[in-house]
Amino acid sequence: MQILRSTLAAAATALVAIGLVTTPAATDAVLAAGTSTTHTAASGTTTRTAEPTAADQGRTTVSIAPADRGIVRRDEDLELTLTVTNDTDRDVPAGRAELDIFRSESTRDVLADWLDDTSTSGYLGAPMDTVDVPAVPAHRTVTQTVTIVPGNVALGGYSSFGARRIAAEYTAGDTTAVARSAVTWYPDFQQAPLGVSVAMPVTLPATPDGVIGANALAAATSVDGTLQQQLDAAEDHNVAVAVDPRIIASIRLLGQDAPSTATAWLDRLEGLRNETFALPWADADVTGLRQAGADGIPGVISLDQQVDEDHFPGASTPTPTPMGPTASATPGDTASPSDVPTPTEDATAGSTGTETAPTLPTTRELLDFPWSLDDVSWPVEGTVATDDLPALAKAGTDTTIVSSGNTSAGPDTTVAASERIGDQRVLVSDQGMSALLRDAAGATDQQRWDAAMAELTATMATAARAGSATSPVLLTLGRDWPNDSARLGQALDAIEGTPWVAPADLSTAAKATAGSLTLAPADDGEQRLAQLRRLVASERDLIGFASAVDDPVVVTAPARLDLLALASNAWRVEPDALDTAVDAQVQDWTRTTSEVSIPDSSSLTLLGDRSSLPVSIRNRSEYPVTVRLTVQPSSSALRIVRNDILVELQPQSSTRATVPVRSVANGKVTLTMSLTTPTGVTISQPSTVELNVQAQWETVITAVAAIGLVALFGFGIFRSVRKRIRRRNGELDDEDDDDPNRPLEVQPDAPGAPRRTGGTPTVAQAAPAAAAAGTTTVTAPTRPAPQQAGPRPADAPVHDGGAPRLQSGPRDEPVFDPDREPEEPTISTQQQPAVDAEPAAERNLGRASAMLAAGTMLSRVLGFGKTFVLAYAIGQAHSPGADAFALANQLPNNIYALIAGGLLSAVLIPQIVRSMQQSRDGGTAYVNKIVTLGATVFVVIAVVATLVAPFLVWLYSQQAGGDGKGFTPAQTDLAVAFAFWCLPQILFYALYSLLGEVLNAKQVFGPFTWAPLLNNVIAIAGLVVFIAMFGGQELNSSVGAWTPLKIAVLAGSASLGVLAQAAFLPFFWKRAGLSFRPDFRWRGVGLKATGTAAGWLFAMILVTQLAGIVQSRVASLGTGAAGNAVLQNAWLLFMLPHSIFAVSIATAYFTRMSHDAERGDLDAVRRNLSLSLRIVGLFTVFASVALIVVSVPFGRMFAGTFDQALSIGAVLLAYMPGLVLFSMLFIIQRVFWAMHDHRTPFLMQCVQSVLFVVGALAVATFPQSVVGVSIAACTTLAGTAQTIVALVLVRRRLDGIEGPVVTRSHLQFVVAALVAGVAGAGVVTALGAFAADGFAMSDRTGAFVTIVLAGAVMAGVYFGALVVARNGEVSGAVSLLRKRLGR
Repeated sequence: MQILRSTLAAAATALVAIGLVTTPAATDAVLAAGTSTTHTAASGTTTRTAEPTAADQGRTTVSIAPADRGIVRRDEDLELTLTVTNDTDRDVPAGRAELDIFRSESTRDVLADWLDDTSTSGYLGAPMDTVDVPAVPAHRTVTQTVTIVPGNVALGGYSSFGARRIAAEYTAGDTTAVARSAVTWYPDFQQAPLGVSVAMPVTLPATPDGVIGANALAAATSVDGTLQQQLDAAEDHNVAVAVDPRIIASIRLLGQDAPSTATAWLDRLEGLRNETFALPWADADVTGLRQAGADGIPGVISLDQQVDEDHFPGASTPTPTPMGPTASATPGDTASPSDVPTPTEDATAGSTGTETAPTLPTTRELLDFPWSLDDVSWPVEGTVATDDLPALAKAGTDTTIVSSGNTSAGPDTTVAASERIGDQRVLVSDQGMSALLRDAAGATDQQRWDAAMAELTATMATAARAGSATSPVLLTLGRDWPNDSARLGQALDAIEGTPWVAPADLSTAAKATAGSLTLAPADDGEQRLAQLRRLVASERDLIGFASAVDDPVVVTAPARLDLLALASNAWRVEPDALDTAVDAQVQDWTRTTSEVSIPDSSSLTLLGDRSSLPVSIRNRSEYPVTVRLTVQPSSSALRIVRNDILVELQPQSSTRATVPVRSVANGKVTLTMSLTTPTGVTISQPSTVELNVQAQWETVITAVAAIGLVALFGFGIFRSVRKRIRRRNGELDDEDDDDPNRPLEVQPDAPGAPRRTGGTPTVAQAAPAAAAAGTTTVTAPTRPAPQQAGPRPADAPVHDGGAPRLQSGPRDEPVFDPDREPEEPTISTQQQPAVDAEPAAERNLGRASAMLAAGTMLSRVLGFGKTFVLAYAIGQAHSPGADAFALANQLPNNIYALIAGGLLSAVLIPQIVRSMQQSRDGGTAYVNKIVTLGATVFVVIAVVATLVAPFLVWLYSQQAGGDGKGFTPAQTDLAVAFAFWCLPQILFYALYSLLGEVLNAKQVFGPFTWAPLLNNVIAIAGLVVFIAMFGGQELNSSVGAWTPLKIAVLAGSASLGVLAQAAFLPFFWKRAGLSFRPDFRWRGVGLKATGTAAGWLFAMILVTQLAGIVQSRVASLGTGAAGNAVLQNAWLLFMLPHSIFAVSIATAYFTRMSHDAERGDLDAVRRNLSLSLRIVGLFTVFASVALIVVSVPFGRMFAGTFDQALSIGAVLLAYMPGLVLFSMLFIIQRVFWAMHDHRTPFLMQCVQSVLFVVGALAVATFPQSVVGVSIAACTTLAGTAQTIVALVLVRRRLDGIEGPVVTRSHLQFVVAALVAGVAGAGVVTALGAFAADGFAMSDRTGAFVTIVLAGAVMAGVYFGALVVARNGEVSGAVSLLRKRLGR
């Protein structure tokens, strides 16, 4: 190289010498020119910190950048920027740079090789000039501007237009560097222009979000945001814009909450004059996904799941619009973005000027955009594989943009954009020129931009000179967007201002006659394909899982958006970040697919030839699913009777499927349990359990139980037959001596009585006496509660009648009347006031009242606790299992109330009292007869009711119809199974009432009151055992979760509690002076004289029970939302303040009013009624408002989710407005009973029942979700009407009730309660009672704390307000309660 240069220099010197001889006059000019050539000085030298490219780090490099895009014209200087970069740790001394040129024109391939050459050797062209370069410090850059005069460029003698290669060789000490570039010689004559089309993408940086959020959109569309800069660059330039449709849809999804900058940007995009076409969603690498294993080209499935109604107030929900071929949920879903329809004729034809209600946007509307070009796909250059083009065409693509390097043309060959590869039409982008355009667009300084544009201009000149492209060529910009869009705008301006370039539309390029090329297959690279394969495989698993979901699109559509976002081409520059994002997404999808599973269980023992194997299935997802359960035994010792069982699970729930099996032999069997979707896709991992099979045990157990039952009844029959035979033979049993119903001629004389000598004495009627505090079954039939449309359940007595009192008044002496025939004693059901009781009796009465009040309160508290534990065990709202149990467990109360509720006290108890007065044994023998008779009758009733359990369940429930409301067949079967266990409670309730009333008649009150506590304790213990064995409501709420053992534990423990309640009472008979021996001689027990009052009472019970049947049937329509269980527990909360306050206070005043009524003092009755109404109202008005305020936290105490808490709270809210009037009615009924009027309360009950039945039948037509709350509202409205009628009737009977006084007091109560309610509402709101993520809704503890705090605040405000208002009832009520509680 040096030798060649020396030779050329010598030749030039010789020529100069010759010139000196021949033309001496030119010597000075030549010398001057020679001096200029060899000693040109650089101007504008600057230094700065070195910023080398990644390839040049650690080296000393040189670069040259021609100004004015490198275009050289006649008689113009060539201006270059020379840059030396020293990225080493030592200074580079001063040196020189020689600038060279190839003056002959270059073709495209020669120029491309020249620009790609990075060597420092080889011929660099003829010297143009030399420039001195100062020393370059370490890690610094020196930049100089060099101007070369036309004579040194020496292109004036060349007339051929085209590219010329130039170079700069830098030498400084032992440091050498070479830079290569190009200029374009453009003489003064016209050149045929090259058509050039440009396409640019409008995208966002990488994000894993399938939909872009408001904050990201606001930042991207701000003044200096990415999206604004892209439009700035494209606007007013002939460039086709390819837009990510995710941006458009994300803005539209925000509705009225979209950032103003985003909506303005969208308007600006729609107003662009540029051609537009759609990229895949999120600019996804759809061909890469296909290469990674996807079936076809993945596209958007649906956007309907992304629509948030809060962004579109007042809009209704339209019909879902899945995206054509992408509507199915299979891995092969494909769609081209251009498949999104433009506005159709139907959409425009419907615009007739008539305003229509707005609807939520559909998928088609969200993606709708007036694209200029349809069905265009644009994969990243150099990534298209052989099968990609047919797959794109199948997905709807008409034209695919392919880089020339991905074809047979090669990256640096000029070809027209319009081509064909096989049968597929393509637009070929010029890869070489596109790369140079991207370098210019991404240049960080002017020198780099000048260098890139000079090379691009020269390359376009070679293409124009060659003329090989008869139609426009295509240049594309990359997905990695520059930080400064100004450089891109400059580049586009430069291209459009180049004389030999003619800008062309992309549509023009596409319409040109297509040539023919072949594809040079490529792919995405192994690293990226590995990432995409993980995504595709994980999504395929999720799609398989989605086939179990009732609506698969709710799972697959959002997942597809996430897949496309992670497959975005924007991630190519961040492979490590993509790895992290893929890991997170795969874990999330894997977690979703594993949310439906079979929990691991311990080994089980199977007894019996035929049984049902319980298999628990858990659904922790937020979707309702349907799966198939398959069980495979490891040996033939167990045979699966029915396999492949279809199981439905609600969100966040568990159920237990039962698999019928048959034992073949004893031994251990391992069962493999698998879950598949209805389409056969396996989900979750199979679970195994070891089963210990013990055949034949079921037969043995059944035989032993049958033998024991036969022996028990056989012994009773044998004993009865033996007694009858002895009686027929004249042999008397010992207990026969004390029979009060024996004929008088054989009745033994009382001690000390004179012997009878003849005649038939007559037993005078004994004065009736109340045996105990009047219970609801005797004196207080109330309007039907949700769980019982008649009197109170026998396991939770409410003592709301008169206070316990001793018999008063003189006892009538027997009067002998020989002319009078013997007759059965008559009865009276009226309670007599204890007006003449002795002081000791009054003290006993006070202690008994306090004991009864305490027992009642504790019973209510324990009953509330039992309900809470029951709700935890089997759920309440949205729990079909709880509704089935609630209905079955209520049947014994309803049947008992219908047959005998109230009649035991009204008919039998007066007879018992009379027998105690007349028999020398204190009525023991008569009680034995009555108890034996009652037990026998109710054994028969219980057996019959149990046998007809299916009919009773059908009677009290409504079966599901076409609308889905009501009990499903499976739920009905479950209720029947519960009923078989619960209906024996009829016998236990009857015995409890019968034995308890006998003890009350003997003035032993405590056991009858406190026995329900034992029932509640046992029931709670049974529920705790149930939870320990079978888990909580998430496992037990669905119908399919129940097994025979689970049913036996739950319903059996409930019945065991009632049995213990009844069995507790006989232990106190000895204390009462009684002893029991069964007596089957029932003749003459005196059941004919029932009395008028008993008739009215039975009629009232019948009416309420008929209304209760209607209510139970309608309530069953709400199962799965707010059904029987919710109504029962809400009614329990409703009754809590009534039982504690109204019952206790009304009991005291009932005694006074009874006394006043007996004396005929209506003024006193009126005053006591007024005072009792005001004192009860003092507490019930506050309780109504307080429970309304804390209704939702109370609901959370019984529910596991916020929505369920709202359902329960709504039902409680519908009940509570009727509490005040309900308690008023309770007191008014006792006024009529005190006046011996049972007919009027019956008529009032008829009013309530008729109104309720009418309302309930109307509720039956309501949607399932509002059935429960509507029934509660009907109960409140019907009870309100009943109370209004009662107020009118009692006012007429008493000639006034001090209405102004009562009204004034209640107005004070209401105002104070409202003030307290506002304070309480502030507390519960602050604690998050109305937010799903609030403290009050976080768990049951949070709800309890909220109730306590709000209750304390409201109580303080309420009573404080009344004290300030000087309300007289406050002090009176406190005094009365202290007295009633024995303080």
